[in-house]
Order: sequence, then C-alpha cells, then structure tokens
Amino acid sequence: MKLTSFQVRDFRSVNDSTPIRVEDGRTVLVGRNESGKSSLLRALHSLRPPTGALQKWGLARDFPRGRKRSEFREDLVMLETMWRLDDGEQAELTRIYPRATGVAEVRISRTYAPRRIVELAASQTLAELAAPAVAMAATLSAELAKTTRDLPGAEAIHTALDAVTDALNLPVESPAWGAAVVQAVAPLRAALAGAGVGDASASQLASIETVARTVAEDDAKRAAAISWIEQRIPVFVYLDDWDFIPGHYNIPEYLGRLQPNQQKGEHDSLFEKLLKVAELNAQELHGLLRSQHEERKLLTDRAGSVVTTTLEQLWKDREITVQFSVDADHFDVIVKDKDSNALVPLDERSRGFRWYFSFFVAFAADTQGGAMDKAILLLDEPGLFLHATAQEALLSLFRTMPNQIVYTTHSPFMVEPSELTSVRTVNLDRKTGTTASADPTGDANTLFPLQAALGYNLTQTLFVGTDNVVLEGVTDYWYLSAASEFLDDGGAGLSKQIVLTPAGGATKVGYMVALLTAQQLNVVVVLDSDRAGDDAARELLRSKLIRDGSLVRVGTVLSPGAEADIEDLLEPSVFEDLAREAYQKELKGKTLTLNSKVPRIVRRWEEAFAAVGLDFNKTRVAKLFLHKIGGKNAGTVCPPSTEQRFKHLIGLIANAVDMVKKSNRKPFEN
Repeated sequence: MKLTSFQVRDFRSVNDSTPIRVEDGRTVLVGRNESGKSSLLRALHSLRPPTGALQKWGLARDFPRGRKRSEFREDLVMLETMWRLDDGEQAELTRIYPRATGVAEVRISRTYAPRRIVELAASQTLAELAAPAVAMAATLSAELAKTTRDLPGAEAIHTALDAVTDALNLPVESPAWGAAVVQAVAPLRAALAGAGVGDASASQLASIETVARTVAEDDAKRAAAISWIEQRIPVFVYLDDWDFIPGHYNIPEYLGRLQPNQQKGEHDSLFEKLLKVAELNAQELHGLLRSQHEERKLLTDRAGSVVTTTLEQLWKDREITVQFSVDADHFDVIVKDKDSNALVPLDERSRGFRWYFSFFVAFAADTQGGAMDKAILLLDEPGLFLHATAQEALLSLFRTMPNQIVYTTHSPFMVEPSELTSVRTVNLDRKTGTTASADPTGDANTLFPLQAALGYNLTQTLFVGTDNVVLEGVTDYWYLSAASEFLDDGGAGLSKQIVLTPAGGATKVGYMVALLTAQQLNVVVVLDSDRAGDDAARELLRSKLIRDGSLVRVGTVLSPGAEADIEDLLEPSVFEDLAREAYQKELKGKTLTLNSKVPRIVRRWEEAFAAVGLDFNKTRVAKLFLHKIGGKNAGTVCPPSTEQRFKHLIGLIANAVDMVKKSNRKPFEN
C-alpha cells in the first residue's frame, strides 16, 4: 500500500491541516519555526508506530489550547489517511472480500482514543448482491405455481414458498437478510423433496441459498478484509535525532551481553546495524582474533571497501575511505581523507560526518530486510548538522531508498528544484491554526527555502525589479523583450521599470509569483492561451496570489477566447520562413503538410514535423527571430501587422502593471 494523502484535525496547533498529498518518493514540509510541521509528523506517526501499540492522546497536552474543553471527545478523529492499493493487493482484497472488487483506495483514520478505523468501500451494495436471488425466486415461484398445483403436498410447498418470498422481500440492509433467507429455504427444499419435484427446482434453490449465504457471510468477510488491510499498514518511523554509530567497540563484552538473561548495552543495536551493513559477524571475528589474522584482515578489508564504495556515491563533501580494524578484542572504524591521507577514528570526525555516517548505516541496515524495510520515514530536520553539499548528498541517499519519506526542513539545499511538486508549505495562523498546501503560500520566511532552491538570488536566469512581469518560458521572454526594443524607437516599448522574468514553464509560474509577491514586489503574469495556461491561471486566482486584473492572456490580443501562444503574434508566413530556415538541413528532401485547422502555430508545426519523423523545437525559431529583428531588415520578421499585435500586448501589460501599483495590495491578502 502507498500513502497518498493525510489530514490532521484537532491536534495541538492543527485545527484542520486540509488534505496533504504524499508523493511515492519524497514529500517535503517547508515552514517557519513553530508552524506545526512536527505536529503533522507526530500525528501521522501515531497511526502505526514501530512498537505496535497505539499511543493515547489526551486533552491537556494534545487538544488545541485555544479550543473549549467541551469540544473534546475521545472518539474525535484526529488523523485521516488515504492509501492506494497496487494490482496484486487489489486482487488479494477481492479474494478475501468479493464485494470489494475494483476497490483501489482505502481510508484509514485514528481517534484520540487508541483506535484505528478502516473504511472500505464496496463495488456493489448488499441489495445489488442479493438481486440475483430475488430474480431467481420470482422465476421459481412462477414455475411452481404451474407444476405443483395438483400435486400432493402443494399446500406445504406454497406455504414454504411464501416464507422464502417474505424473507427475500425484507430490507437488504445487513447480513441478517441472508441468514433469514437461508433459514426459509430449508422447509421449501424439504416440501419439494416430499412432493417429488425435479432437480431443476432444487438447483434454483441452491443458487438462491448460495447468494443468501454470501450476504450472510458479508460481515465476516469484511472484517477479514479490514484485518488484512490493517496488517499491511506500513510502520511509521519518526526520527528527529538519533545516536551516533560508535567508532570503537569491545567484541567479547558485546557477545557476552547477547547471552540469555543479559541486558544489551546502550549502543549494541547500533553496532549490530554496522555489522549488518558491513556484512560482518561478531562471533566469527572473535573466533579469528588470535588464530587466523590474515583471514580476519581480508574480511575487514572487504567490508571497508564495500561501505566506502557506497559512501563514495552519496557523500560528496570530500573523498573518504572507511576502514575496519580488529585489534585484539576491539573493533575500530577508521576514516581516511584522500586529501590529507590522515587516518582519523570515526569518533573524532566532525559531528556532521558522524551524523551522516550513522544515518547511512542505520537506514541501510533497517531498510534491507530490517524493521524499516517497508516503513514510511518521518524525518524532522534531517541533515541539520551537514554542510550544503553534504545535504545534497543526503538527498542522493534518499533517492536510493525504496521508502516513502516525509521530512521537514528549513534548508534550501534540502529542496530539489526539479521536484517542487513534492513541496508542501506549512503555515500557522492565529484563527485557522496549522495548514499545509501544495501551493507556494506563506510569508517571505516560509518561502525562503523555495526561493533559494529556485536560485532566486543565485542564478542569472531570474531578473527582479520593483515592477515584474512573469512569463511562462524563455522563448516568451525573447520574443517580448526583442519586440519591445524594436518598438522602443516609437515610444511603444515596455517601460524601463518593468522587468521580464521567465518562470521556466506554466507549472512554475505560481512559485515565481509567490516568491516575488512575498518580497512586496508588483507582479503581473502573462500566460499563453492554452490548457497549461488555463490551469496556471485558475491556480493563481484560486490561491489569491494575484487578482484577475493582474493576469494577461496572449490570446486576448487576437480575439476573445482565442487559443494562442506568443508565437501566434507573428504572421504565419513569417513564422514559416523562420522555421524552414532554422531547420533547412533537417527538412531537405521532406514535404511538410501544415494543418491550418490547428489553432496554435507551434502546435501546428509540431504535428507537421512529427508526421515526417522530426522533433520541432520552438527555441530554434525564437533564436533566429532574435537575430533578424536586431538586424537591418528587422521589418521582415516584424511587419506592421505583427508590430500592431505586440503593441497591443505591451499595452495590456502596461495597464495591468498600473492597476497593480494603484491597488497597493499586500501579498496573500483577500
């Protein structure tokens, strides 16, 4: 089963978190200190902790402090989770509980009292399940009315038949219906047998009885299905800190503590994990201590090489070598830096490296057939002691792990720009409490990790001013900035105060807008008039990042409701000349057929290229446009009709910027 979402209610700082979507790999909770991120993790952890016993939450410590005591009840549902079943699990569930055929998702909740609730939908109601029996009984009744009229015992048959009909006509609201029908069928079968009625009626009765027994057994089968689902709930492992792996260990003392009636030491479980990852056996090493020094050395060298090879792929801060040494009764972990070639005991390494090494060993051991093999990992501020590049290495480790991972962070280096869809921003409001959203909402402090992860202050691809126009992509930036410069001689270009900012795609526009508005900057958005632009526009307006007047759609320049990209502002003949020149080598000997019914010119060319086995990249055309509009014959690519369209678009942008400046609206307000 895969966790797909969770929702926390009435718990600590959370009144209602709203549903939080969980990715199959990593889900990142970003928020300020004390925003409630840890409360979300702790609530989720309580669904199935490693100990197996459900923790009981209470009024005094766990119910929101600002709420009335009278609102608290032990049966309050404080966590609701949704789970997706894979094909194999769906098949097994159907085998256990046939009425769940086709069910691919289940809801599992828990209350303040230590109780889980599994809600399992059924693909058909009990009435639908019982319907074949009702139909068969009607057919049987009609047949018996004709065939038993003059038979001895006819009265007994019809009396029994009426009892079956009465049972079948009871409301099919519970499995008790099935028990009543089974009970009524027995006298009818006996009456028919006594009258010598043929096998056909007996067969129909058997079919009715089979359906009735299925309904009667529904509660038991449903309970078995729920029990099966509960057994499959992964363990939730919550970690906000853990002990460091020891770098020095006494093997005989360790083996002594493993004997019956002996108590394990504080770090024995960590040493066991280290031995598991290194594929070493403490008893074997102890046996080789005095008699076979060479074999012992070969075993530990091999183990060190295996651990080093794995760490080399993950620890990018510097090149290191891990060595295991068994000297007399002691086992030591030595780490060597390639640069200094110095051998340093693990216990003397930096706290950051020891944290990372301990994390690697603990999870490598526990996810390889161990307690955390299929666990969902809930990590509170992982990598807090690590340098930025080491945090990136930690993300690399996460990518190799098969577990679903939900973690909190303040660090921009623990947010992957290529996976922004996995980020959930967590905010705390005095009235609404803690909420989490897949939209980039919150103040500047909340959004800072996203801001830095996107390279807001670090890259040259993002240009920021007081008045900002966010565009979908770099080609939009090229066309609009080039056309604005071309029109500037006539005073029709964009204001010098306006800065154009490409977002890197329609799906990233919302993130860029949130980052800019959080910095108290004026923002206008220009979107293509296509499906991706429609989706981005709806999301921007729904989240109230901008108002309707701050949104400019390219298609408006052509006609209301027109589908259009910025390339559609060019004359089709001009675009065709540019495209054929940009792809003259690839198009040699090929005949293109352009479908004029396709409204967007880029899409039209993409389809025409695909028909002849080529890929069309619109950036090639845009680059050629830039080259030509900056030359002596700029008018060939920007004739009066195109010039007029760009003037129209620039006018819409200027009006929108003026509106935003006059409104003086603060970010994220209604």
